[in-house]
Amino acid sequence: MHICISKLISKIINSINSNCTVLISGATRCGKVLKFLNDCMSKKKFCNIIVTQPRRIAAISVSKQVNRERSWKDGLLVRYQVGHKKNYDPSKTKILYCTTGIFKHYFA
Repeated sequence: MHICISKLISKIINSINSNCTVLISGATRCGKVLKFLNDCMSKKKFCNIIVTQPRRIAAISVSKQVNRERSWKDGLLVRYQVGHKKNYDPSKTKILYCTTGIFKHYFA
């Protein structure tokens, strides 16, 4: 049984407000990548978000898709990092799409 993330948005926002780190895990296509982001931004809750993707091409393409859907300048608030290619500025980037290997590197 898949639970759509939209049913949990208020719980997730409350968790973000009361914790410094929140890990969101869900089944493929449950909305954790795009639906959550849209709901979070529409509620004007800004925080630093890291989204892992299993492949380099997924991290790059989803990052570009989010910028396109939100009409944001590519690579300003939403960026990606794959391998040693660092395509973001930590002082400006709010949403980072990266491979699981990069995520492990940050939190190992």
